Amino acid sequence: MVPSARKLSSFCPAQLLTQLRDLPRPAHYLVAYSGGVDSHVLLHALATCRGQYMISLQAIHVQHGLHPEAGKWAAHCQAVCQALDIPLQIVSVQLQRPAGASLEAVAREARYAACQQHALPGTMLLTAHHADDQAETVLLQLLRGAGIAGLAAMPICRTTPSGWHARPCLHWSRQALQQYAQQHALTWIEDPSNQNTDFDRNYIRQQVMPLLQARWPAANRTLARSASHVAAILPLVQAQARRDLADSCDLTGHLRVSVLRELPEVRCQQVLRAWIHQTDHPVPNQAQLSEIVDQVIYAAPDSQPQIAWQNSELRRYRDVLWLLHRPLPPLPDKPLVWPVQMQTLTLPVGCGVLRRIPAEQGLPAQYWQQGRVSVRWRRQGIRCRPAGRQGHRSFKKLCQDYGVPPWQRSYVPLLYLDDQLIAVADICLCMEPITGDTCHQLQWLRDNG
Repeated sequence: MVPSARKLSSFCPAQLLTQLRDLPRPAHYLVAYSGGVDSHVLLHALATCRGQYMISLQAIHVQHGLHPEAGKWAAHCQAVCQALDIPLQIVSVQLQRPAGASLEAVAREARYAACQQHALPGTMLLTAHHADDQAETVLLQLLRGAGIAGLAAMPICRTTPSGWHARPCLHWSRQALQQYAQQHALTWIEDPSNQNTDFDRNYIRQQVMPLLQARWPAANRTLARSASHVAAILPLVQAQARRDLADSCDLTGHLRVSVLRELPEVRCQQVLRAWIHQTDHPVPNQAQLSEIVDQVIYAAPDSQPQIAWQNSELRRYRDVLWLLHRPLPPLPDKPLVWPVQMQTLTLPVGCGVLRRIPAEQGLPAQYWQQGRVSVRWRRQGIRCRPAGRQGHRSFKKLCQDYGVPPWQRSYVPLLYLDDQLIAVADICLCMEPITGDTCHQLQWLRDNG
């Protein structure tokens, strides 16, 4: 949902209630309560008007443990919630900060993850972001060279695994919320880290926005308005990206480079964003998407380029893009016996799963009944004569013939009967298939792409 660019006014519970009624109706509200002035105002206003909007209301306070006063802050939040008769969950999190990652971003993601973990189904998480926060976000995204999704800044409401995340205060300024707090004699926590201009957002808030507002007093409102214009266009762009994605994917869900190259660069980037977004991989930033287009999509046909970000990697093999986790798992080195009672065999990490499926033609079931079937992996000198074809082929040539990417070849499960190679995963049999009622075909479910 897109926040409108309506004129900001004084904050009051009745207007907040109007905002909430414009949003989906949840089963529960969960307020992210830091103890600061903004979240205290939101919590107090909701407590004031909850009788007019009968709905479950709770709060959650997430402790990062980054400040020695964190325990006192939690106690303050508990006292405020008791006075307002609002149940409070206090959740402690341990931050895992990858090399080069922003502490701001890591803490924010940890807060949201904790809130989602403790949200009941049908919950709307409420955060107290306001118009000044939105203006700061727009500037941050501009300075990062963000694409259209980033420039749309913070939506007033979005869906989450448990329900929704809404920001009902986006129409009001920081000053409006602070005036409400003073009028109602609220007490709140002042986090000293908010004064640390080493953090980008604090620098913009304390050094940049005052200069802009001295020249353009309505800068926060006009920046938010620009974000709303971009956000209004975003659904159209995303719809086009979904159509392009459907046209670009092959039967296995990989992207075809030849189709992507027919698209304008902007649409190509949107397809990449949509494709990666539907996986468990983080979506690259705008600069990384541009790099993928330049160095992977438009690379020479016989090259095998790759781009890495965070714990993910995009590789190209022939006309197909592959999305992988980094680093690749260690290579298996020991044979694995396939017992007769197991229809499905879980292989070492990175190698996936092998299944045997009853079929009219394939490998005889008696191979397993005799207990002589094992799974091994690539080694020097492996050769196979594919069923129905003349002459033997090296393992490398087989992989080339069947389009197995180079990085995947060492993880391909090889099926042996005693010391005889009888199948290369579900790629090919290395013997003529048997016809009968007690035969099996193989199915290989891959891990690495």
